Amino acid sequence: MTDSSTHLYSPGLVGIIATESSVSNINGKKGILSYRGYSIEELAQKSTFEETSYLLLFGELPTSAQLKEFTSKVTQYRDLPEELVLILKALPKHTRPMDVLQMAVSSLGTFYDLEVSPEKVKGKKYDDEYFLNTSAALIGALGSIVAAWHRIRNGDEPISSKPDCAYAENFLHILGAEKITPLMTRIMDATLVLHGEHTINASTFTAMVTSSTLANASQVVASAIGSLSGPLHGGANEKVIAMLQKIESKEEIRPWLDETLKAKNVVWGMGHREYSVKDPRANILTDMVQELFDEREGWCYRYI
Repeated sequence: MTDSSTHLYSPGLVGIIATESSVSNINGKKGILSYRGYSIEELAQKSTFEETSYLLLFGELPTSAQLKEFTSKVTQYRDLPEELVLILKALPKHTRPMDVLQMAVSSLGTFYDLEVSPEKVKGKKYDDEYFLNTSAALIGALGSIVAAWHRIRNGDEPISSKPDCAYAENFLHILGAEKITPLMTRIMDATLVLHGEHTINASTFTAMVTSSTLANASQVVASAIGSLSGPLHGGANEKVIAMLQKIESKEEIRPWLDETLKAKNVVWGMGHREYSVKDPRANILTDMVQELFDEREGWCYRYI
């Protein structure tokens, strides 16, 4: 029995408003996504990953001096501690990238000062400098962990970062990309910008719950990565890559699609539950990737 004061159970928390956010806004019916009032179309075209990160973190675009300071701090953390690289090398090569990322990120608190002081939280003594340093450490290390594992699991040595390169170009460099063109860098920058924020999704909510216990920043982000890894969240991206790798030529597309639909299996990467129209991020990337296909003619994926 329940009375009028008892809240009803909502499976999956559907319809439950846990908090409000001014960081981003989604209009699913019109296919609109904005960060801090700026449309993603404008940011993808005119901004950079570093500038957009600052916008998301602090609520406004940085001045030239603020952007320079933030970029410099992020760059300081792009080369991983040797001990962390040794841990990555000790892992089985078949380990899922998201599992590796979660493990590696959770260890960052061992190497960097990411602890939270209950006394400072109670006294509201944390300032922008703390968030700047903590965010810079995590952002700087994350891309390097991904790139290092990509190379290690393929039998290659990690590549040192280039301190004079911006984040997107450096990420392509440490992945091992050859002949990096301005177009490749621009697309990578836009891709990072477009994945920067998507309101209170599952991983963000997970991070909020973890941070409410005053866990350190590395554990907060590691918990979010665990949530992100699921196939109903970011793990769907892995499914897309695995799906595309099965299709080796233009001629195989139709037979594969017919067989998949006949078996009533999922065609991964089609649509997003937040949008009743095409995901606005996909619109931007579709145009950019077409430019890349034209520049690097011969890629199989251009036919998908």
